[in-house]
Amino acid sequence: MNSIDIIYSPQEAHWVGWTIFVIMVIGVNGVGKTTTEALSLRYKYQTRLWVNKSATQGELYLRRRMAGDRILSCGMHKAVRRLDDLKHLTPEARARMPLLLDDHGILAVPFGPVRDGANKSPDLEILVYFN
Repeated sequence: MNSIDIIYSPQEAHWVGWTIFVIMVIGVNGVGKTTTEALSLRYKYQTRLWVNKSATQGELYLRRRMAGDRILSCGMHKAVRRLDDLKHLTPEARARMPLLLDDHGILAVPFGPVRDGANKSPDLEILVYFN
């Protein structure tokens, strides 16, 4: 299990002052209820992403949303800013929301879709928490 508590410094302008917490779990055991409850108290937004590890290319990493971001979902390239799944989030939360990427592009959008091909037989659970 890899746990990363990332607090970005002012020198890294993309994420100034924002805190995210990401847990990646391989397998079916998951994360304990106590851990998720404690994180839910600290972070306003939380979601789970399920991906097929073998469908990823290269290393997984996070970045914030940028103009022109698109994800391949249901056979079509969709603009992240127009995803219906994100309408319940405030514009500020959508701007701070981290996207999960690999070397091929956007792999998953929290509260939104997972890229085609990476959502079949998922074996990697990713918990994303952010404010």
